[in-house]
Amino acid sequence: MMVPYTDGVTEARGVDGFYGAERPVKVVGSDKHPCGETVADRLLADIKTFQRARLRADIAILVTEATP
Repeated sequence: MMVPYTDGVTEARGVDGFYGAERPVKVVGSDKHPCGETVADRLLADIKTFQRARLRADIAILVTEATP
């Protein structure tokens, strides 16, 4: 699975500073059997929570999956 996203994700601002590059890795890696739609939804929900539901910049998330 690959999850590219725009800088609106890492530069999202919350009360504790920027969302950063490590937080998306934790969110994406938190599910042992991830589904693309679930990963995107979970990541966006975490960003919204981090910013207290006030998105301030454009955010794009693309989840690609490959099946053997």
